[in-house]
Amino acid sequence: MSRQTNIVNLGKIISYLKNDGIPNLLSTNISTKYIDNNIKLRLFPLSLPILPALSGQLQYLTCLNTLRILSNRF
Repeated sequence: MSRQTNIVNLGKIISYLKNDGIPNLLSTNISTKYIDNNIKLRLFPLSLPILPALSGQLQYLTCLNTLRILSNRF
């Protein structure tokens, strides 16, 4: 993949996140085509560094779903 293609893809991702992804985060999932398979999510990295990092697209989406459900319940 060329550098120009990477820049174009980054622009599409930023546009998606600004317009659809982040504003609707508590109601819908982020589209899986914008999430890398090697993504890592570190919960509380400074205050609780003992917690393991979640890695992988499925674990990332599952964690986001759990947070969304918890936030909608309260």
